[in-house]
Amino acid sequence: MTALGLTFTDRDLETAQQQRANSPYKAAFSALEALEGATPAAQAVIGGFRVRYLGAPATPAAFDGAMLAAAVKDTASYVDQCAALLAYAQAFQLQREGLPPEVRQAWLTAFASQLDAVRQGIGATPSLLDVIWRGVAEAAASVILDQPDLLDSATRDYTRVIGEEIHPEGYMPALVNHSSGGALFRQMMAAKGLVLTAEIASHAGRDLWNVQSRGITARTAAIYAAAYYDYAKSWKWDAPLNPEDTERLYKTHGAFLEILNRQLNPALLKATLDVLRPLFDPYGGGLTTLSHGQVQQRGWFRVGR
Repeated sequence: MTALGLTFTDRDLETAQQQRANSPYKAAFSALEALEGATPAAQAVIGGFRVRYLGAPATPAAFDGAMLAAAVKDTASYVDQCAALLAYAQAFQLQREGLPPEVRQAWLTAFASQLDAVRQGIGATPSLLDVIWRGVAEAAASVILDQPDLLDSATRDYTRVIGEEIHPEGYMPALVNHSSGGALFRQMMAAKGLVLTAEIASHAGRDLWNVQSRGITARTAAIYAAAYYDYAKSWKWDAPLNPEDTERLYKTHGAFLEILNRQLNPALLKATLDVLRPLFDPYGGGLTTLSHGQVQQRGWFRVGR
C-alpha cells in the first residue's frame, strides 16, 4: 500500500473517511478544517492533509526551493533543521501526485541540496538528539528521493541508539542527567524521533519497531516519555514539572503518541489520548489523530490498518 504521508497508507485514509462521524476522527476532521499553520512548513503539512482527507486542491506554491531553504536556515537548532526537512517531506509526499512534474522535479532537487547541507553540518561531536533527528530526516528523504542508502544510514544510528543509549526503564541517561532543566523535553524529542524513524521505515519495508537490545526497543523510551503526562509529580530528573508547561509540551510534541499507540495495547494510552486529542504536530507526523486514530466499538479497538 502507498505511504501517502510517509507514516500512513491509503487504508488508513479509507478508515478515517468511513469512521468520520465517530471519535476520535470526528474531532480530527473538525480540527483539520480549522487549523492555521504558524510557519510555511506547518501550512504545507496542513495543506497536504487537506488534499488527502478533504479533497482540497494541491498547493504548488508551497513547494518553492527558496522557501524550503529559508525554513531550514531560520531555525534555532540542528534538530529544528531536521524537523523542517521532515515537515516538508511529509507535505510533499501528501501532495506529490497533484503537483506539476516541473514543480516536483525542481523541488526534489532543492530538497536534496538542503538535506546534503544539513547532513554535512552536524558537526564533529553531535548530541544524541542531533543524531536521532538526522536519522528522521534521512528516513523521510529516503522515501521521497527514492534513495535506500539514506535509510541504511538512519538504520545504523537508530540501531546504535537502541543498543547503547536507552536504560531498561526507558529513560535516556545522556538526555536526562542534566542540571539545567529540560530533561522531559529532551526525552520527548528523542522518543518522537525514534517513533517517526521506525514508522517511516515500516512503510518503506524495513522493520525498525522490533530492533531490540536486551528487550529494549523504541517503544521502551517512548512509553517512558508518555507516562509522565499522568505522573508528572513523579518526575525525578530535574526541577519539578509545572502542570501548565507539561500540558503545553504534550499538546505541542505529543502527536507521536498516536503512532506509538498502534504498537501497544490501546488501553495503555487511552486516558492520555482522550485528553490530548486531536493531536497535531507539523514537525512530528502531522494530524496523527486523523492518520493513526483508533475507534472503540463494542469493547474492542479497531485499528485503521
